[in-house]
This record gives sequence, C-alpha cells and structure tokens, in this order.
Amino acid sequence: MHHYIDVHHHIIPPFYRIALEKQFGVNAKGFTQLPQWPTGGVKIPEWTWDDSEKTMAKHSIRSALTSISAPGVYFGDVKFAKNMARQCNEYAAEMSRTNPTKYGAFATLPLPDIHAALEELRYVFDVLKMDGIVLLSNYDQMHLGNSHFNPLYEALNERKAKVFIHPTAPTFCCSDMHHLPLTLFEFVCDTSRSVIHLLTAGVFDQFPNIHFIIPHAGGVIPYLAGRFKLYEKFLAPSAFQNTPKGVDHYLKRLFYDTAMATSPSTLRCLTDYVSCEQIVMGTDSPFVSDEGIRAVFDSFNGCDFISSDQKEMIRYKNLERLFPKFAKRHS
Repeated sequence: MHHYIDVHHHIIPPFYRIALEKQFGVNAKGFTQLPQWPTGGVKIPEWTWDDSEKTMAKHSIRSALTSISAPGVYFGDVKFAKNMARQCNEYAAEMSRTNPTKYGAFATLPLPDIHAALEELRYVFDVLKMDGIVLLSNYDQMHLGNSHFNPLYEALNERKAKVFIHPTAPTFCCSDMHHLPLTLFEFVCDTSRSVIHLLTAGVFDQFPNIHFIIPHAGGVIPYLAGRFKLYEKFLAPSAFQNTPKGVDHYLKRLFYDTAMATSPSTLRCLTDYVSCEQIVMGTDSPFVSDEGIRAVFDSFNGCDFISSDQKEMIRYKNLERLFPKFAKRHS
C-alpha cells in the first residue's frame, strides 16, 4: 500500500473558528461573514485533531505539515492578529512536539505588521521549534513581492526557512463574477500573481536560501512559464531585470504541491516543466472531503507518464528531504 506525507494539511482550532464567528457574525447560510468575502462569506468547518487522525489513517497519510488556511489572522486589528497567531502557533506546535514524526507545523505570522511578524518569527523558530511558516498570497492590498516584506525575507533567508504560500481572497476581482466561489479559480490566480510578483521583484534572486512551496501545482505558473521567457527575452526585458539567472532558474527551484491538482492534464503540464524532485503531495484537508482526497490520490496514482520511482518521490521522499525529521521514522 502506498503512503504519503501531506504538505497541505489545514487545522482549524476551535478557538479560532469561534473568534471569527464572534467578531464577524454568521450569515443565514451558516457562513462567517469575513471582510475578504463580502458577498457570501466563507464556511469554516468544525474540526478536531481526531478528524485529522481519521483522515490520515483512512488515506495512508503517515505524516502531515499543518497550517492555518485563509483567511489567516489579520483583519485590520494588529493586536487581534498577534494574539490569534500566538494561540494558533502554540496549538499546532504542541501536537508537533508530541508526535514529531507524524506532525510538522507551519507557523502563522501577524502580517502585514513587520515588527510583530519578526517577533513572532523568532518565537516560533527559537522557542516552539516549528518547521516553517505559511504566507498568504496577499496582505492588506500587498502581494508578496512588495518590498514591505523584505525584512521578513532577510530573516527567513538567514534561517534557510521553509515557506508555504497559501492563496487568499484577491485584492481585486471582476464584480460580475462574485457569484462564483473564490476557491474555484481566484485562489489559484492569486497564488500565481504572488509568484510572478516574487519573481519579478527579485525576491527569489535576493533570498536564495528560502525554500518556497507553492500550492495547487503552482496555479498557472507552469502553463505561463514559456510566455514569461518570451517577455524576458523579446517583449519586455525590463520587467525581468531582477531575474539575472533567467526565469527557468528561479521557477524550477520552487516546490509545487499537488493539492486539488492531480488531473492528468495538470500533472503533465507541471511535470513537463519541473523535475519530479520539486513536486510534493498535498490534500487541502479538511476543506477537501475524504471522497475528494481519494479521487485526488487515485488520479495521481493512475498517471502513466510518471514512473513508479517518481511517484515515490512525490508521495513522501521529497518531503523527507525537505523535512528530515520525517525520514527518521523509516531510518
């Protein structure tokens, strides 16, 4: 039987869900009416560690890296963000300490406040010993290539940190498409916006020691990589002045997860562009149901253009390389 390490495994601490419902209210559909979701709100499911345990056992997921999903912790109130980030981080770190070969944890930072984020960064790495951090694709109208975040990248680069990027509601969206779920396509689009922003702002070049993990097969990045190269060489070279080693050098060094992205067409596009050594498994649990996870895994395992050895790399070996503590389980 195959087994997996899941890099895209969300937790929803009960106090987090309750705090958001209390602060923003719940609409008639039972959705929390967050500022970033002005039309329909967002459904924040109830969740417990037991739910994660059952999901992992059902799908042969032997280890998981947990994270807080969108909408994160910042809603215009820095004090709230600092307190909630600290509670979430201590909550996740406790399970990781108790079960170190089963759980890892990406820390949440109270961005966009850089001072508070750097303070929390020192705490989660030096005290809680967490495995990396999660960044949302934008904060307060700023995508991740904004120079506002450079002091954070300097600290992450110094620590050779692992950074998991997760999409959130975009800073803009076509008004006549608000009836569609943001997760349908705007999430992958906003991930892609931030990757393009990071690339062209020179973050990947300036801070090469950060290990970035991009969700959902990189959004549209693998599909557009060839287009970027045309613009880099012929159409708009000035837009790529901060990529001196060429677009491919930076984009092919990123890690890409498979959450909701294992259809043959998606995986063929991804594997045609990046090495299987840069692809890692993700489920998006609990926002993807058990049936959805099974469908994603079945689709991946059925891809005949990925070899057995390559599938083993994607299922768990690449994440053992990134997070050696998970390899100890089988040493």
